[in-house]
Amino acid sequence: MINKSYIFICCLLAGLVVNAQEVDDMMQLESLFNLDIQHSEVVSNKVAEAVVAEKNDVVPEKVVVQVAAVSQLSKDELELQLAAARGEIERLKGIVDRILVANRRERAKMQYNMGCLYRHGGHKLKAKEAFLAALKLNPSDSAIHYNLGILYEEDLKMPVKAHEHYKRFLELAPNDKDAGKVYEWMKALE
Repeated sequence: MINKSYIFICCLLAGLVVNAQEVDDMMQLESLFNLDIQHSEVVSNKVAEAVVAEKNDVVPEKVVVQVAAVSQLSKDELELQLAAARGEIERLKGIVDRILVANRRERAKMQYNMGCLYRHGGHKLKAKEAFLAALKLNPSDSAIHYNLGILYEEDLKMPVKAHEHYKRFLELAPNDKDAGKVYEWMKALE
């Protein structure tokens, strides 16, 4: 169970300066991703102001004492809540990291597909831009290097660049079914 005060305190302890709107945004993200977190209370502006006023001196013990004074909870109760909040924040960071990785992979796939479509449609420069955008998002995708090599060799007449991408393709996927072909293409470019 986590609430806004937990998030706010943990962010402060982690050295992040947040305001009430950012905490609300975090709460909305939680509900968006169905994280099954129940919110039992809302931190008052008075608590937020008391903690933010001392943000230059953010020490866990000091934050606990300040929040306890304002919220009328005992120091022990707040320390328990704080420990629970720290664990919850770590769990949420893991979830957010997994979401970001999945999002990055999907964006890379989209850019890769756009590159294939542009190349097929005869838009060489747009294909190059899309493939490079995909490569920026996922530099270890052998298919992107494979298609960039072909694009540079056949369409853009840039054999040095083609060779670079063919070489990287072979490094990433030495057992790929097209590895033999790519090796031959590299030899022809030398």
